[in-house]
Amino acid sequence: MSSIYGFAIRLSIPLIVGFLIGRIFGLEGELAASVGASAAALALCWPVIVLWDIVVVEGFRQLYGQFMLLYFFYCLAFFYMARIGALFGIQVSSRGSKLAISLSKIIESALIAIIGGVGTKFVEHLIIG
Repeated sequence: MSSIYGFAIRLSIPLIVGFLIGRIFGLEGELAASVGASAAALALCWPVIVLWDIVVVEGFRQLYGQFMLLYFFYCLAFFYMARIGALFGIQVSSRGSKLAISLSKIIESALIAIIGGVGTKFVEHLIIG
């Protein structure tokens, strides 16, 4: 159960940053926040991807494909969590005027972020179990 809390905390960071970017830059910042969060997730795991044979212990070396799938889900989840945050930031900044976003965009992003999160946990359990 504690790994779910840790994962929620990890995903709250792109959500908060996306919110701030959406609040400051508006609609122009939505894509930048999403791509930036996804790139940050990739940058966090890039050394392991490149130096797989050096940094990974012997028992996990044959699981390269599963770990690549795990990293893909992390990038996907970070992308959509930042997008959700940016959409909320845009909504808060355009409070006085007509809403610039629709609820369907938020729901779509939330569903894909949830799928990414569940996929990440599923692949973790495949690797560990």
